[in-house]
Amino acid sequence: MELVEVEILTQTITSQYGVLSQGDILRTSPEFAKHLVEDAGAAKFVAAKEQSSAKPSEGLKVEDLKAALEAKGISIPEGAKKADLAALLDSAPAA
Repeated sequence: MELVEVEILTQTITSQYGVLSQGDILRTSPEFAKHLVEDAGAAKFVAAKEQSSAKPSEGLKVEDLKAALEAKGISIPEGAKKADLAALLDSAPAA
């Protein structure tokens, strides 16, 4: 079954999912998603581009960031904080 994602824009009550709150991301059938977006005006489609635009550092722990940087041959500055490591990884050219 194909699922699509919508972001809920306002509190919405559904028989299928119960109460949905603003900011919730709902994975549902294309038909129900279309209903929420077009008929009810209660949601917007989450663009596929937004889903795939996650930064390489997103969700990584410090040790994972260091391993990813080392794998790319990027030297790690002494005393670098997590944010510094993430910035280095995010700015590195894709493999």
